[in-house]
Amino acid sequence: MTADRPMLSLEGRNETVENELRVIQFQHPKWIPARIGLLSGTWQKYREDVEELVLRHPQVFPGHVKGSRDFDDLGHVTYASEECMDTWGCRWENLAPGMVGQAVTHPLEDWSALDTYRPPDLLAIDDWGVPHDWDAIARGLDAAEERGNLRRGGGLYHGFMFMRLYYLRGFENLMIDVATADPRLDTLIEMVLDQNQRVIDRYLSLGVEYMSFGDDLGNQINLPISPAAWRHYMGPCYAQMYGACRTATSRRSSRTSSRPA
Repeated sequence: MTADRPMLSLEGRNETVENELRVIQFQHPKWIPARIGLLSGTWQKYREDVEELVLRHPQVFPGHVKGSRDFDDLGHVTYASEECMDTWGCRWENLAPGMVGQAVTHPLEDWSALDTYRPPDLLAIDDWGVPHDWDAIARGLDAAEERGNLRRGGGLYHGFMFMRLYYLRGFENLMIDVATADPRLDTLIEMVLDQNQRVIDRYLSLGVEYMSFGDDLGNQINLPISPAAWRHYMGPCYAQMYGACRTATSRRSSRTSSRPA
């Protein structure tokens, strides 16, 4: 272990988790894990046929039990509803059941709304209004550790930073904000970053070892904004959030390595 690469201990892990950590930490895993997610619309359309495919490949689709899938359950509201509203005030539309929707109205499309806009309290509810039961989350983390699993926290909803900015402003407006260096963009970024950081810090206080983060950060061959603008506006956000996780991992690694043999 080096100072710039904090490591999680392999001690007490089950085989799958040990292998996963070996992949993440460049420690010669036995196999390269791979997981493929299928859209709920795919399950609904192909039903038993796709389930047979899943059952033939347990290494890619681990743990699936025949008959356990409700083919007509489209899952998350953005897949199941023709229209819905997130807790940030963005209205979403879905043109096809089982496909993810997109934000079509933006509460901060006009900057005049910024002064009175209030973001959701992401410590209380998620982006879609589901309450956070932090006591239940803590119990789940403890139970996972007892089974040799990672203390795996929920992290943040996909589109938590860069995408959230254009959900709130609209994509073209955001591009103009960046191009003109509108100072109100800094206020908006700070608002979104603050809510994200509060959630991250809460998970870290519960001793999570793994969190998930998803954001679409580029086009097919380049960034949507210049590298200089990216480093100015977005780089510090991710450095702060991921830096907090890295620091927590370093502290955990240090405590583990200092235990007497």
